[in-house]
Amino acid sequence: MADYKKKSVKKSASSPKIKNKGKKLDSFSTVPKRENKKKEKSTIKFSAPKQKNTHKPSEKKKSSRKLPAFATNGLRLLKGKKGQIQKKRIIMLSLIFLLILGIVLFCVLTPTGPFEYIENEIRTWGSGSFPKTLSGSELYDAYSIGSVIYTLSDTHAEIYSDSGKHIFSRQHDFNSPVLSVSSQRGLIYDAGGKTAYVYNYGEVVDEIKTKNEIYCAEICRNGTVAIATKSQGYASEVQVIERGGDVEFTWYSANEIVNDVSLSDDGERLAVATVDTSGGKFKSKVYVFKYSSAQPIYEFTYENSIVRAVNTLSSKYFSIVTDNTIDFVTWKNGNRNQHSNAYSLNLYRVCGENNIAVLGNKSNNTITVFGSSGNTVAEVEFLGAVSDIYYYDGIIYVLSDGYLYTLNSNGDNIFNKINLSGYSRIFAIDYNAVVAIGNFGLDKIYLN
Repeated sequence: MADYKKKSVKKSASSPKIKNKGKKLDSFSTVPKRENKKKEKSTIKFSAPKQKNTHKPSEKKKSSRKLPAFATNGLRLLKGKKGQIQKKRIIMLSLIFLLILGIVLFCVLTPTGPFEYIENEIRTWGSGSFPKTLSGSELYDAYSIGSVIYTLSDTHAEIYSDSGKHIFSRQHDFNSPVLSVSSQRGLIYDAGGKTAYVYNYGEVVDEIKTKNEIYCAEICRNGTVAIATKSQGYASEVQVIERGGDVEFTWYSANEIVNDVSLSDDGERLAVATVDTSGGKFKSKVYVFKYSSAQPIYEFTYENSIVRAVNTLSSKYFSIVTDNTIDFVTWKNGNRNQHSNAYSLNLYRVCGENNIAVLGNKSNNTITVFGSSGNTVAEVEFLGAVSDIYYYDGIIYVLSDGYLYTLNSNGDNIFNKINLSGYSRIFAIDYNAVVAIGNFGLDKIYLN
């Protein structure tokens, strides 16, 4: 075995000499002669591979230090470029996220949908002029919501902007027309009839036909409609109709007559006021429903009293107005803040988008202003019969005996009284401007 090893070593050692012997091998080689010489030198120095291995780390360090300036600058630029690209990506993703979030919030905050909201806003663009002539011969009702004013006469339902532009007009043939409004839509129905119309700033978007005579109806902020009618086999029937026209909820009252309804802003809760005259005494109830059950989630009873109105004041609160009390109730759990009134209630207004409820009383010449949660904002005495009241930005506007008065929370006059003979309704649209409405039309009045 030892001899064989020696022979093999000799053979391997003699292999370099064979390459240099003849021209034949050299002629078939694809490697130049200089490269072959280098290989020979490398084979001679093959005995010290460990030194090379041990010096490899130090060689790497040296090579990294000795990089040319342009190479190091290139690396820095490459790293900076990558950082800029990452930053741009983060910014783009953030902008896309904010855009999506904005679209979602816009869709949520626009009550009847973004497209209808935009169309309505476009229709309010442009200016008009005052005074305006009211279509019809008698004013039945009017409301101010945001920058528009809804009016209802004996022949027409109309919408005006607070700059005097005539936005919408629809003729009706109702015997007893009643108006309900929301921020983007209006509802008119024929009390005792079987027809109701839903309209926005440009057109009638829905026509509701009922089987039985209508008692009352209301439209809420998102366009959902609650409508109470007579019923076959029951005293009353209440339906909640979604914006698309589908009936979402139906409730029947066996013995009580429904005299008012109200919906929360999102249309998910319903308040129903009823009157029961059995036993020779008046008794009113208010039931609040969620649509998962025909059983109310809570209710209130008013003995020897009639509920005149239930009104949504904000996304959290609604009010219950009786002959001698006004309650402010949370939609969610029915917590109630009740205010008693020792005198007969004569006038009640819900004012503007701030949802301020105004309670007027002729018998003791007292006007009380409440916030939507039931907090008392102001309480003043006023000498004279009150035909209309409104509250805006700390001022109580009072229409009395054909004159407009402006009072602060102490009851002091702010502006000089203005002659508004012939007008029956007032709406403040600015600190020093009101729109007055009467049978003959509308006018914008500046206070100073």
